[in-house]
Amino acid sequence: MKNDIGKDVYGWAKFYSSLGLHIIPMRPKEKRPLTPWSKYLKRSPTATKLERWFKGKIPEKTGIAVICGINNLIVLDIEDIDYFDHFFRQSLEEIAKETWVCKTGKGYHIYFRYKGEKKESQCSKNSRSKGK
Repeated sequence: MKNDIGKDVYGWAKFYSSLGLHIIPMRPKEKRPLTPWSKYLKRSPTATKLERWFKGKIPEKTGIAVICGINNLIVLDIEDIDYFDHFFRQSLEEIAKETWVCKTGKGYHIYFRYKGEKKESQCSKNSRSKGK
């Protein structure tokens, strides 16, 4: 999907929200939320909240975090591209034709939607953040 949003943080926030993603503001490069986020596990932020959080902001000061595990969304965070082949047989370019692939500071985020019920693994129980 092509768009012309560029570096407009508010534009990206509205775009992600329009796709049903639950988003919150975060500190770029720190992966720390700028707001308590546990209530957004159950509902999306309002348009007013998105405007307050993101309008007029620049990417160097305010990033966008996508809350995973909602609406059947999971994101694989590959910090080192050298490990990519351990997870996929296809090239990164081939995968990007089927789903979102975002370049990060160290590697890539690869977005997936799964079908059916979410089943919590022991791994996710041990690594879950408290949402505060």
